[in-house]
Amino acid sequence: MSIEINLATVRHAPGIVAVQRLAWPDETVDVAQVRAAIAAPGHAAWVALDAGLVLGFVDGFLTCSPAGTRRWEVDLLAVHPGYLRQGLGRRLVQASTDAGRQMGASLARALIAVENVASQRTFARCAYQPEPGTCELYVSSRGWLPRGLHTLPVVTFNYTGLWAEGAWASVALDAAQMVCLDGYGDLIGAVIPTEHVRGRQVERVWGAERVGRYRWWVLEGLAFRARVPRSAAKFETL
Repeated sequence: MSIEINLATVRHAPGIVAVQRLAWPDETVDVAQVRAAIAAPGHAAWVALDAGLVLGFVDGFLTCSPAGTRRWEVDLLAVHPGYLRQGLGRRLVQASTDAGRQMGASLARALIAVENVASQRTFARCAYQPEPGTCELYVSSRGWLPRGLHTLPVVTFNYTGLWAEGAWASVALDAAQMVCLDGYGDLIGAVIPTEHVRGRQVERVWGAERVGRYRWWVLEGLAFRARVPRSAAKFETL
């Protein structure tokens, strides 16, 4: 068996969705959404292939922080359940990280659920480090946001929508403003430091739904690392 790590194209979307359904059987996935993400500017998705069959994937894209820092978001990683513990996750993360470096990102990061130990180990093997503290992930389809934040349009494998970002310590979570979602999809997501969340105020005031507790894993200094990215064709095979 020879497994290659290649840059994904829209023709890989059905295979990616098949792996998504195995990894997250309770979630709704859509081939058209995956195709839109792969084709979006600033994106680079990678797939693990064996004779054309998709065995795993990772999606990544550029964002810019409120301070102007170019970041590479390693947004979604999955491997076919039958091919776990063969190093595919590590190879996919390495490929995605190198893509972010080539696109001029200063850092790469991934938001990982605190109970997802396997994913944490994979990113640790790729030199990512956990940031202190945890965060709560919230999503809303009602168009309400706490005041004092700015929004960032994103296209992911799961949805098209907005990310809410800003200095949460200075944001009044008991006050909200309406945000127009027209043209940006139908979902707003926000990652709020756990210490800034009080009771059910986010659900009550913003009308958001809590997804779970996460931690940022970060690899800094991408633009200054001397290692030359390897092409997909030069990746070792299993």
